[in-house]
Amino acid sequence: MELRDLRLFLALADTLHFGRAAERLNMSQPAFSRRIAAIEAGLGVALAVRDSRNVALTPAGRRFARDGRAALDRFETACRDARLVAMGEKGELRFGFMMHAAHRLAPRLATLFAARRPGVRLILEEAAPSEIEDALARGALDAGLTFRPPPRAGIAATPLLRDRLALAVPSDHPLAGRGPIAPADLADAPLIATPRHVC
Repeated sequence: MELRDLRLFLALADTLHFGRAAERLNMSQPAFSRRIAAIEAGLGVALAVRDSRNVALTPAGRRFARDGRAALDRFETACRDARLVAMGEKGELRFGFMMHAAHRLAPRLATLFAARRPGVRLILEEAAPSEIEDALARGALDAGLTFRPPPRAGIAATPLLRDRLALAVPSDHPLAGRGPIAPADLADAPLIATPRHVC
C-alpha cells in the first residue's frame, strides 16, 4: 500500500460518499471505487459497506481511518521538519568559541541566535582556535568563533570584529612610550607568548 492509497481511503472516511471523495481527489468515481476495492483486498478486510444511498465504515475501517490519520500526520510532520532543518529553522547548531570570545562576543551571538531561531537548539563548546578549525573540518562543529583561520577547503570565514594588539612592557623598557611598534622592533626581544596549541 502506498501513501496515496491512505489518502484515498481517508477522503472516503471524511465524506462517506464515493462520488464526493473521488471528486476531492480529481478522480473518476469508477477508478476511485476500484482503488478502494484494491486497498481492501490488499488488507484482506472490508473497510466500508454501502448500499444505493449510504456508505458506512466497518469497525476495521474506523480503526484504519483513525490510525491512518495519525500516520499521515506524523509523515507530514516529518516532511515539514526536514524542510525546517534544511532552512535552519529547526534542529540543532553546534557552535564552538575560543576563550577570548567567551565574555565579549559569544554570549551576544548566542542571545541573538536564540531570538531569531527559537526552534534550533544551540550547543555551545569552548575550545582552542586550532581545535575549532579541526572540528569544523571534521563536521563535529557547524560554526565557530575564532581567529581568522588560514584558507582551508570546506571552511568559509566571515570577519566579525577587528581587535588592536597591545604590547605590554615594563615602564623602563626601551619600547615603552613609543608610537606604533612594528614586528621588526620585536625581532630580538624575549616574549611571553601563548603556546601554539592554545591559539
